[in-house]
Amino acid sequence: MRGALVMGALLLAGLASAQGSMDPLRFARLPDSLQLVLELGGHPAGVVTLSRRGREYTYRSQHFFHHGTDVSERVRAASFEVGRDGLTPEGRAPGGLWLWRRPAPGCVEGLDELSGEVGDYCAETDAADLTGTMGKSPFRASYGGDGVLSMLVLPDATLRRVPVGTTIEVGPESLRSLERAMRNPPGTGALRWKNANFDASVKGLTPWNREEAEALAKAVDRSFRDKRQGPADFSPELTSAARGGCLAHARRFALRARDEGKTVGIVHGLVFHQGALRPHAWVRVALEGGGTLELDPMLGKLVTPSTYLALGATTEGSTDPELGRRWLRVLSGQVEVARGVR
Repeated sequence: MRGALVMGALLLAGLASAQGSMDPLRFARLPDSLQLVLELGGHPAGVVTLSRRGREYTYRSQHFFHHGTDVSERVRAASFEVGRDGLTPEGRAPGGLWLWRRPAPGCVEGLDELSGEVGDYCAETDAADLTGTMGKSPFRASYGGDGVLSMLVLPDATLRRVPVGTTIEVGPESLRSLERAMRNPPGTGALRWKNANFDASVKGLTPWNREEAEALAKAVDRSFRDKRQGPADFSPELTSAARGGCLAHARRFALRARDEGKTVGIVHGLVFHQGALRPHAWVRVALEGGGTLELDPMLGKLVTPSTYLALGATTEGSTDPELGRRWLRVLSGQVEVARGVR
């Protein structure tokens, strides 16, 4: 549950437009058993729904995105077989199910529903508010008189219980921090993080020929006729999809490279495009003879320090909760972007 929320927030940042329509969005949830509103920076950004039917437990998350005047959503869900003790056949406790009703103090082997990460989930106290850790992340949970989770506070997000079927207003406030973070800083030099030092290195890249890498980037660019975000951004296995944004391009590049026996990195960060900084993803390859090359299969632009700024990197698009935490630091205004002087 912890990693799923972080990566959901990352995608909210990475795929929402920094400009465009700010008309409020409205959405109502299906009548499932427990619904939690996900808040980022104090503003609603999505809904997490937990349901259990017999031996089947389902975790469902939803986030909304702006694309100019269009609005889209991302829905992810995972179901598990669980016993009466709430554990999977492997003896693991899905995070949402573990917290659904107040757990007893102690530790269990926990499972993040969407990322698949396994780690120790520990309830450390039995006070009015339950505190503990999920993996390495601390949490505080409050429970109602019925013993059901009413609020979960994580380092970078809060979930609040709402009645089933509640209509939630998601208005401009939920994206204003993103707008502030995406303002182009004055100057013409290289982009840099003003008050942070993020490691965007990635290990295990396979050296290959520069011309071959550039040719693959062009082929991936041509394979997407529609550059708007779509299902391929979230499901890289949709290799024939003709619609996709930056993540879809980067992930398709990584998949095609893997088919050739090459491992590449996917870089997440900012790009200066159409007058503003925008969350973006591109690729990094190792070169024969040493060094690396960064390519943008979506925009077809040269990756240069004056237009691109890396926040972090993963291998072949794998998820990384730390990357989500970094994005939230940017969105909350804790980390700012500046430019060097040419």
